[in-house]
Amino acid sequence: IDVEKQAGPHKALPFSSSNSIVLYDSLKCELDHDQSIHEGFMKLYKCTNGSLNGHVHASAGVAPSLAFVHGFLGDVHDWLPLISSTASTNDCYAVSLPGHSSCTFECVKSMALQNTFAFASRSMSELLDQSSLHTPILVAYSMGARIALDMVLSSPEKYSGLMIISSSPGIKDEAERENRAIKDLMLSAQIRETRVESFLDSWYKQPLFESFSRSPQFMTTVSKRAKLHESSGLADAMGGLSPGLQDSLWPKLRDLEIPLCVVCGELDPKYVSISEEMCELARESPHLQPQDVQLHVVSGAGHCVHLEAPQAVAPILSNFVSYVERSETTAYES
Repeated sequence: IDVEKQAGPHKALPFSSSNSIVLYDSLKCELDHDQSIHEGFMKLYKCTNGSLNGHVHASAGVAPSLAFVHGFLGDVHDWLPLISSTASTNDCYAVSLPGHSSCTFECVKSMALQNTFAFASRSMSELLDQSSLHTPILVAYSMGARIALDMVLSSPEKYSGLMIISSSPGIKDEAERENRAIKDLMLSAQIRETRVESFLDSWYKQPLFESFSRSPQFMTTVSKRAKLHESSGLADAMGGLSPGLQDSLWPKLRDLEIPLCVVCGELDPKYVSISEEMCELARESPHLQPQDVQLHVVSGAGHCVHLEAPQAVAPILSNFVSYVERSETTAYES
């Protein structure tokens, strides 16, 4: 694919000249970022006393830590309702994906476009390694979940569990993947020339987000995203992390080695079907017991189920974390 022809020249995300960026959200959570990790491609934040703090190292806790990964257009604050439900018992971290907030694709601009998804997967794995997270449970949504699944299948020994929210293992058919890559590159070019507010308005008019657009928090969430993101960064993420650039992970689900929890919204029939098929394949893994693969369909919620119904997703997460902890204890004792 001719990137220059399809999407135009790439541009770097503008950097702040200050050494500290302080943002506030509706939950009064302060986000302090002291320095970039991995050349500004991704950043990791730790939740401490209701704040998400940058450039951190894990504590030596006994309970498994949790690493949350947002989706396209999201940011680390998306996870605060779920983090608040588990932070008292587990160290919680949140990854900021490239192209979002102050994370830039600048360090990969010389790389062939088809390699960017694989690089993102390796980079996130290295980021968690560098911060001394010991076999964390990954909790990821949509675009972030595709990356997290690739990480788990590539290095299962590094993780103790995976929760996937409204996502898929990629596109099965090669021709469809190529078409999707081209489509996303064309959309990337449009995003680059569009104001963030205008793009968000058109993006959330898709039927996929109908239930989210009716939720009480929709307007506040979109307003925050319009202020937080830049068109150039979102364009890079759309083109560089497209499912069209990702190998299909469907066949590899049969090789999954760690507990899997899949969550989707009842009002999102496409992803309900995908989630059911994912779980069916994962249960064929010789490394897992049937109870290691869990599927939860949240009633009354759509694609953005973790934002629409955090009160329903929180106990699912808590129970899954407890299950992983019990499984690890049993394995250790045996």
